[in-house]
Amino acid sequence: MFFDNFKSEMLPITLSKVFYVDPKTLPKPKPVSPPSFPIFTDLRNSMLRNGFDSNRPIIVRMNEEGKEKEYKRIWKKNDRDPCIMDGNHRLAIALELKLEKVPVRFVLN
Repeated sequence: MFFDNFKSEMLPITLSKVFYVDPKTLPKPKPVSPPSFPIFTDLRNSMLRNGFDSNRPIIVRMNEEGKEKEYKRIWKKNDRDPCIMDGNHRLAIALELKLEKVPVRFVLN
């Protein structure tokens, strides 16, 4: 089989410090579980009760065109599409709840 000889490596990533940004400025989250799913409901209820957990920031990879002035200095030229690497459900809920700021760390490499 093709994958028998396929070797992959996990490359380390470097993350920025935490920034608090308007979730509407981030890439759109990928489709997530329907809001009726228990895990989505539990997470939403937790965020309503406790707010956004700043110990679990959203991890974002952006490209040069997606930069914002507030964190402009962290960008490197990147021709890949911007994406949410971790936190799609949390971002979807933050947008639904119309939160003004969410904790975010950006991929630097």
